[in-house]
Amino acid sequence: MVSMAITGCNETTISETNLAPVVDNIPPLTVGKDQDFSFAIKAEDSENLSYRLDERAPDWINIDSNTGVLSVDSSQSVEGLYF
Repeated sequence: MVSMAITGCNETTISETNLAPVVDNIPPLTVGKDQDFSFAIKAEDSENLSYRLDERAPDWINIDSNTGVLSVDSSQSVEGLYF
């Protein structure tokens, strides 16, 4: 959460709080061997959202920064559990 206060000339204070977006529950996801996969992450916010993966995410997992669609490229994927 980010808070900001603006104080006017007449000792008036205006406060605005930027709340975190609300993300729908993401269920455990399973991808079969040699299957491409995509999943749309649904979130709501009063501002425009931008999506990104952690820098530790494997190269074969991608997310569209505008739509929140997560996709897996099966031709590059590695079998395993990822959290």
